[in-house]
Amino acid sequence: MTLLDTASSANPIGHADVSEGDVVSCPSCGMPMTAMRLDAHLSVPVEIELCTTCQAFWFDKYESLKLSPASILHLMKLIGEHSSVRPGNVGNALKCPRCPENLRPTNDMQRTTRFSYWRCGKDHGKFIRFFDFLKEKNSKPIR
Repeated sequence: MTLLDTASSANPIGHADVSEGDVVSCPSCGMPMTAMRLDAHLSVPVEIELCTTCQAFWFDKYESLKLSPASILHLMKLIGEHSSVRPGNVGNALKCPRCPENLRPTNDMQRTTRFSYWRCGKDHGKFIRFFDFLKEKNSKPIR
């Protein structure tokens, strides 16, 4: 499977809770996020958003788990390409891009590796920094 396409932030891919044509803002810096359509395991492609300023992704509920191995590798390469840029600081009160809920800081584990992210209390999804995404996938950064 391969990466399907990347949509510009001016014309993001629609989601069930976001009208088509709406721009998803980064929960941390408020800048428009770039939408990407990626292959998934045995299902329709998933649409994720990324903020290169904050070096973070927004995954709607379970999208991170649905990614195909090729899509994960593509995201790892993208992370490697942006690793020389220092990420912006994450704000204190992050808002879910799908509802008015504040995102909740969450700690989790993948095997023996701890990682952190912010999740919507209404289960709309999660906001995760590039480095923690690598930890979630139990991978080391590409340099």
